[in-house]
Amino acid sequence: MTINKDSAWPIINQLGQSQALQIIDINRNEQPFSLPYSKQLKQCEDALRNLSFLEAECKRFRVPLRQPKDTALFESALEELTYEKGMSQAFLFEELDKDITQKVKFIREQIGLLKEMKV
Repeated sequence: MTINKDSAWPIINQLGQSQALQIIDINRNEQPFSLPYSKQLKQCEDALRNLSFLEAECKRFRVPLRQPKDTALFESALEELTYEKGMSQAFLFEELDKDITQKVKFIREQIGLLKEMKV
């Protein structure tokens, strides 16, 4: 099956929710950097690393984190956010990634200033 890039997220999401989908990696012998979606994979890995950093710093400074009560509520909130912003979830990810990157930069700067104050 070939899916238009703009339609991929909602289609795969719906198939995943129905639990009627099995994805087989036909490129498992390929080098990851040679795949057409390697840029998106790298972007996801970077976002995950940044989120892990933010989570660790929140725990370190005892900042409470809220998690969605369940996956369905999270997906509903995500759909609402994409509707409010008038963009696809793929573009929303890029916007959220920029926001996360800015927050990581700010936190790193603040940690640096805190270390300077302690010296």
